[in-house]
Amino acid sequence: MRDMGREIIREESPRRPEERSRLWFHEDVVDVLSIQNGKEGVLGLALKLPRANAKCFSTKAFEKMESLRLLQHDEVKLDGDFEYVSRDLRWLSWNGLSQIPINFYRENLVSIELKNNNLELLGNKTLVCVLIFVFHTS
Repeated sequence: MRDMGREIIREESPRRPEERSRLWFHEDVVDVLSIQNGKEGVLGLALKLPRANAKCFSTKAFEKMESLRLLQHDEVKLDGDFEYVSRDLRWLSWNGLSQIPINFYRENLVSIELKNNNLELLGNKTLVCVLIFVFHTS
């Protein structure tokens, strides 16, 4: 089922991954982030790299991905102003994070997964993490 779903997404734009709604194949994601050509239609982006292949990308690569709702990073560093990361982000999984940027918009986050992180407090501000679970009934 998963592979069938991935093939359907890949067929959205077989030659232009930046126009797909979801990006998970690491070569496609690395290209989109390196060239900074992601489009508004990107809803989900996942990049898992081995620690030996850790990469750093500019946050400006997310500027046009205004609808991004899911972001998963393993061994990826982001450099720059976090105002470029979508305000629609709902789910964040970030392995290897050392600092939560001050200007990272967190208001709409529903799920945060921080694995293998050595978080530092920035400046003199205290970091308070609050997890809220919302259950909807129909």
